[in-house]
Amino acid sequence: MPAPLFFQPVDLLAFQRRLQTNPHYNATNPADKRYAEQLKAGVFEKTAYWGQQVERRLSPGRYEYVMRQTWTQGTHFRKYSWARFFLLGTPDKAFYFTLGIDSGETDDARRLAAEELAPPGPALIVKLDGHFASDGTLTTAQYAAGEALRQTLPLAARWWRIGPEQLHDYDWSRLLTETMRFVQQYEGDLLRIMEATRQ
Repeated sequence: MPAPLFFQPVDLLAFQRRLQTNPHYNATNPADKRYAEQLKAGVFEKTAYWGQQVERRLSPGRYEYVMRQTWTQGTHFRKYSWARFFLLGTPDKAFYFTLGIDSGETDDARRLAAEELAPPGPALIVKLDGHFASDGTLTTAQYAAGEALRQTLPLAARWWRIGPEQLHDYDWSRLLTETMRFVQQYEGDLLRIMEATRQ
């Protein structure tokens, strides 16, 4: 797959603006269908390429790559795009690396902005992430132990952000290099978190 044009500020800002003004998606509305196609090309296909390029650079047999290219969530536009990397051989997919675009309208983005821990607005995000899955293998207590450890990590591990104002400093090469550096830097923490869930 040839590299798409790199993320543009307009990709991120249009994503946020639509969610602020009208987050609903009506599959029978031609304007919504056109916007969905723009969103697919501007946010989701670029996220997929980012994830695929990271997957190619990871050690073979080390991670499982899962990409979500659905831009709707029920009758609403999804507030983020994501690709996830799960360590193989771990008993549950509760903790992993996420990369993607946050519209700035997710609960995490709003909370961090309200606490003045991160600028408001949309951004490329890379993070050591967690999510309790009801169909997973962890009990709520085991997940809570892993999540408590994850929350002790520096914010840079849980919310590494590249905002629209920074995109002019990036291209695919720099983004991929820094994403790989992030994974290498925090892989040991991911292993420690997974170990904490087994206690």
